[in-house]
This record gives sequence, C-alpha cells and structure tokens, in this order.
Amino acid sequence: MQKLVNLMSVPTPSGRLYETDLRLRPDGAGGLLVSSIEGFAGYQRERAWAWEHQALVRARAIAGAESVMQTFEHTRAQTLCLPRNADKVVADVRQMRQRMRAELDRSGPGRFDLKHGEGGLVDLEFALQAAVLAHAARFPALARPRSSGELIDALSTVGIWDSVCAEGAHQAHGCLLARSLECTLDCRPRVLPLTDELARSRQQVRAAT
Repeated sequence: MQKLVNLMSVPTPSGRLYETDLRLRPDGAGGLLVSSIEGFAGYQRERAWAWEHQALVRARAIAGAESVMQTFEHTRAQTLCLPRNADKVVADVRQMRQRMRAELDRSGPGRFDLKHGEGGLVDLEFALQAAVLAHAARFPALARPRSSGELIDALSTVGIWDSVCAEGAHQAHGCLLARSLECTLDCRPRVLPLTDELARSRQQVRAAT
C-alpha cells in the first residue's frame, strides 16, 4: 500500500497524480488501512465527523469492481441526504474553517492567500459543502454534483442561493481558480498582492458564506 501511495504522490514535471494522506481514513490512525465497503457505510452512518461528510461532497469512485463503486455511490448519496439541523451544520463547518484558517492562512498586509485566506477558495468550498449537508435531505439533487461550478448551479436551481449570489460565486471561483493555477504552473506560492480584482472576488465569496 505504501508503494502505491508513493507512486501516486511522487512529484513529476506535470505535478502529482493524487495527493494522499492515509491519516484521513475512517477512525484515523487507529483505523484499518483498508475497510470493507460495508464497514465504510457503517462508519459514515454512525461515527463520521461533520468534516468527513463534507469530504463526501467532492468524493467519487475512480477504480475498482463495478459493484463496489456502485455501492460507494449509493452510500455517498444516502449519507449526504441524511436529515440534519441546518444551524448545527453551519456552526460545525464554520468552526472547522476557522481552525484551518488560523493554521494555514498566509495572508498579510496587502497580500491575499488565494486558497486559505478569508474569502478564498476554501471558504467557497466550505460554503458549498455546508449547503449540501444542510439541504440535501430536502433537495436530493444536491447530492449529485461534485465540481464547484455544478454545485453553485444546483444550489441556484433549487432556490437555496439566488441568482445574484450564484453569479457572484461563479465569477469569484473562476477568478481565484485561474490565479491559483497560474501560481501552481509557475511554482509560486498562492499568495498574491490584493488587487481590485481579488478584493472583488473575496467580497463575492463572503456574500455566499
């Protein structure tokens, strides 16, 4: 398994295939390295933390037996559509986001961390994930999309976000992602001077959160 992880995450001229962290498995470092699909489903139903349900919003099966992949997709949709207290979801997600920002945000005077800064890409991702967890029980269609753009459209379609909020989120996501990819391709840190364009994107993300 470690050899497989190394192969997937080794740096290449084109970047890494996948960044993996085995500590983020069910039950953490004390859990099994590989669990059965039934064990995974039970964990999601009974013991998973809110952030682990957040991760399911973007999760997808990429390889394996067709029956296992179908069971995963069913478990994912079923978990995302569990009834939840919307206020608690928002509070839990906000608390996790604040903890992450305190540890990872590299913004400074006149400079903006595109990923972890307030109003950055992760703030938008967390807002989308919180909305899915809070409302998918009532709107199961929210459990289908994975990408940010599709999630924004889905939230607008069911009326959770109005058209102004959705359009602003689309614009902000496009801007922040483009600047972030430029930094990645140039091997630069994703911390840039806070231009008018970035300030506008930050405000659009804040409006969605």
